[in-house]
Amino acid sequence: MNRLKETQRDIIRKQTAEDKMLELSQIHVRTENPQMVQPKKADALRVTQRALIREQNEADRKREYIQQQQQLYQQQQSNNAEAGSEKMGIYDSGTVRKSRAPLGLKVLALVIGLAILVGGVVALILFVKKDANRAKPGAIVDKPKPLPVCSNLTLSLGGPLEFTCNIKPNGTVKAEFVESVVYPGASPKFECREDREGNTTCTYSNSVSCSTKGDIRVSFYDSYLKASQKVVRTEVFSLTIFAPWPRATITQSLTEENLNGSFHLECNMWRTCYLYEMVFVAGNFSIGENKTCTSEYTEEDGYIIKCDTTVSSEVIYDYGNGERFYCKTSLGNTEVDSVEFVLPLCEDYNSRNPDCRNGSSLYDCDDIDDVSDISCNDKCEIITLCLGARKNIIADDDDEDCNTKCELSWCRKRENDEIDRSGRMPFQELLCSNP
Repeated sequence: MNRLKETQRDIIRKQTAEDKMLELSQIHVRTENPQMVQPKKADALRVTQRALIREQNEADRKREYIQQQQQLYQQQQSNNAEAGSEKMGIYDSGTVRKSRAPLGLKVLALVIGLAILVGGVVALILFVKKDANRAKPGAIVDKPKPLPVCSNLTLSLGGPLEFTCNIKPNGTVKAEFVESVVYPGASPKFECREDREGNTTCTYSNSVSCSTKGDIRVSFYDSYLKASQKVVRTEVFSLTIFAPWPRATITQSLTEENLNGSFHLECNMWRTCYLYEMVFVAGNFSIGENKTCTSEYTEEDGYIIKCDTTVSSEVIYDYGNGERFYCKTSLGNTEVDSVEFVLPLCEDYNSRNPDCRNGSSLYDCDDIDDVSDISCNDKCEIITLCLGARKNIIADDDDEDCNTKCELSWCRKRENDEIDRSGRMPFQELLCSNP
């Protein structure tokens, strides 16, 4: 750097001297009479001027060179200062310098960090779980009980008996009833096999009957342990014959003399292996004490049970107005099931039939004030098409103008369970109130 400065000062001194000589020569030329100047001196002067110009150009080039060197030196100093700042991790202004690492390296570093964090958390969870399950020193740990692999079965009479155990056999499998079942002819048996899912499926050779009941024992053998085929696991589960729900019906019978009529109640059960008792109740009151019950039994179909009775309309209204009727089944003192004797609801009618809505071709809502405004045959047609659940046909041979006489049976109101026994046609309530 010192040498560069000395060279610069020499060039400046030389340039100053040359500028003074050029100025004196120009003054001398201007002051002399051009005509008095000798030709040789003029030529020498021109040579001197050209030499001065060349030296001037050379000085300009050196000056430019010095400026370039100065700029390079300043740039180098600036780079060195910046490199020092990078090592310190800050800019000259004091702000944190951003990393110039490639984006791929950043992403890789982030992924590795997250993987290490997740691995640490999983290892900690497993360690805590293992430590929690470890028995305390001196404690007695029960041997874990194997989970059941064969589910309890609920079957229907006449259907197949087949069950699956969710275990893959490592040898042979044998299934049998805990208590022997006697059949006429060849003794039935189970055939067990491995199904497509790798489980064990056993099928009984006979269909389900009332004798097909009790507990089933399933034994799993390991054929590779000993020639005696040692039992490695045994499952015992219950077999239950499904009894369908009872079915109860209530029917009102009307006559010309008695438009209130009487009610026939009937309750049935079939394909059951037990002889159930039946009672008819309304709330806490028993009705139909004079009911009649019959039963039939076969091994394949089980019991067919039927109970029915007829009660007066007064009993139905007195005990059923606000209460519902039920047929209850029981075995001994244990109630098993119940089903309702359902009266038709007053609000139900065939609204999907356009002839049962306001503007129908069967009746004119603007002209109907009472049921007497329509004929007997039209009334029966309206009841048949629109209120079929409440239809009651009454034989009347005396009325030649009426082919079939129909009346409406009693119905139950949905909102309060009250019984409507008026038998009135619901024109304003239903048939003429819906567009």
